[in-house]
Amino acid sequence: MAPNVWADKYNIKGHWGYTTSTLDWCEENYIVLFYVAEFWNTISNVLLVILPLCLIYSYYIQKFAFIHILAVSSVFTVGIGSVLFHATLLYHMQMMDELPMLIAASFLVFNMMTITVADGSVWKFIIGLLLSIFCIFAIVVYLVINDPLFHEACYGILIFLSFIASFGTIFKHELYNCAKLLITGYSIVIVAFILWNVENTFCPQVRSVRDKSGYFRPLFELHAWWHILCGLGTHVIVLSHTKLLLSYRDIAYEFRYYFGIIPYIQQLSKEKNV
Repeated sequence: MAPNVWADKYNIKGHWGYTTSTLDWCEENYIVLFYVAEFWNTISNVLLVILPLCLIYSYYIQKFAFIHILAVSSVFTVGIGSVLFHATLLYHMQMMDELPMLIAASFLVFNMMTITVADGSVWKFIIGLLLSIFCIFAIVVYLVINDPLFHEACYGILIFLSFIASFGTIFKHELYNCAKLLITGYSIVIVAFILWNVENTFCPQVRSVRDKSGYFRPLFELHAWWHILCGLGTHVIVLSHTKLLLSYRDIAYEFRYYFGIIPYIQQLSKEKNV
């Protein structure tokens, strides 16, 4: 697929050369730093890097099952891949962003769908196998056709499945205390998705507003807001999954904070393995 039409006028050669990715976003290239193609789209991934690291540490210290650490690690990989993609706008860096998105979403679905499934159950194996087949299929097809709409559709299907699975567990087992946090997380992601697509659809208008905004210009980098809100929303969704898991297994917990601002869930009982 040819690069996004918005890139044509601004396909400036910077440190990383000309754009080779199949997508180039609405932020003008190399206008802030010669070494960073899309400055604001790059640094806005900070939450997608820092928040998963905090959860990885929390899960490791509390001896959560490896699958939970692996799932959060995949979100961290998305953050790093997104930094590399937007900083360079190179095709192979683009794949380091987009392919881990499908893997991370698959882990999210698996964890949500298997909260009530016993370890070692054949159903857990079947769910994992089906998700693996879907993820591999989506990755292979995307690498062949290079259609971002296909990637977006597959990612959307996985997020929708995680939403259905989580609320199915809440209503089936009457764990209503988990609903508010979960709704908050998905609502943040939906707002992020809307901002992302507004910029994609109305890029000339968004650029016009940015050009007239002076020092407030970065506030209208909507793809950057997608990164920030997606990082925050994903963190809240993972917290809600942890809360749901501990609530289902009747394990006492409390919210605590790293550095006084980054929330995580601390289990208060060490008697049960999660």
